[in-house]
Amino acid sequence: PIDIERENNADLMLTFDMKVDRAPRTPFTLSMLCVGANCGASVPLSGLIAGAEWTRYGVPLKCFAAKGTAMQRISTPFALRMTGPATVNLSRVALDTVVDKVLSCPA
Repeated sequence: PIDIERENNADLMLTFDMKVDRAPRTPFTLSMLCVGANCGASVPLSGLIAGAEWTRYGVPLKCFAAKGTAMQRISTPFALRMTGPATVNLSRVALDTVVDKVLSCPA
């Protein structure tokens, strides 16, 4: 596991470059998991539009921490899930502050 508590305190985001050619039936879900029972969180990603150009999206790390992710013991920093057929291009997953679009963190 990795410790990204410092990055969380510095208001960094989990960022990824993505181009959606064909969207799935339901919204994408982005998860971050940590070591321990029931450790981790998922956030639905609304606002990803099929046919759009490459876009750098960001989800604040604080979204995952607020939902129970232990930032000191991250085991899976990025897991993208979808339901149904879809065509997506994904590149450059990173912790960063520079994005084209910040995705909201639902309560």
